[in-house]
Amino acid sequence: MLEKFGRAMREPASKRLWAPQFECASRERIRDIQDEKLAAMLPYLYEHSPFYRAKFKAAKLKPADLRTLADLPKFPVTTKDEMARDVAAHRPWGTYTPIDDRTWRERGWMIFSTSGTTATPRSFRYTALDAELWARTSARALYAMGVRAGESALTCTNYNPHVFFWSI
Repeated sequence: MLEKFGRAMREPASKRLWAPQFECASRERIRDIQDEKLAAMLPYLYEHSPFYRAKFKAAKLKPADLRTLADLPKFPVTTKDEMARDVAAHRPWGTYTPIDDRTWRERGWMIFSTSGTTATPRSFRYTALDAELWARTSARALYAMGVRAGESALTCTNYNPHVFFWSI
């Protein structure tokens, strides 16, 4: 799935578009792509995140019960307060991310944390794969804005732990 939708776009396809197969896709094709990604993501999340596995069980659902975007309202929305309670109960990382200690040791890249202004800070461990995918999606975003190789751009974001800043 990652190769098909992420890594396959290593460079722009044309002077105007990075990934025309996605950027020019019909609404129906976009929905099909989203459904395909959902079908891959939910079983992975169920298997690797105790937090989300518990949410599935509490909702009396299995990943296969959510086959399309239209099925998503069956699944309860996750709040930052739930995540903060999870961190408090399972320090220091909580169980909401699918990155376990073994994965972190093997492929860890960087830790980002929310500020904790309105709830307990929530930390996220990201892998080298996340860095690769962020670089590609940020390159696509900048390309869509007209930025090309060799040009300079001013990023109007303050220096903070927000992941967008680090991805560009």
